[in-house]
Amino acid sequence: MSETLGSPTTGTTGGVRPVLQIDDVKVHFGGVKAVDGISMELMPGMIHGIIGPNGSGKSTLIGAVTRLTRLTSGRLLFDGEEYQGAPRRWSPASGSRARSRRCGSCRT
Repeated sequence: MSETLGSPTTGTTGGVRPVLQIDDVKVHFGGVKAVDGISMELMPGMIHGIIGPNGSGKSTLIGAVTRLTRLTSGRLLFDGEEYQGAPRRWSPASGSRARSRRCGSCRT
């Protein structure tokens, strides 16, 4: 017996909200549009991957999500809270490191 959570792109998951939301993220380096308008939702309990040819912006997207690379525009939400403008430091009291592990993100 399998249970369908719904479409990750529409957010119709029967009350389960996305762990990570990437909304119209753009990363431009001068005139180069490394990432240009990516939107996606990562749902808990699912395995996600990013594939594409060399130079397609995969590592730049991961850098933007982990905030190692500055966004040109767009929004990043973790557990429903925006974090692209938050300080890049974490403290043990904030639990940010545990949240990152729960999200399952890693640098390529």
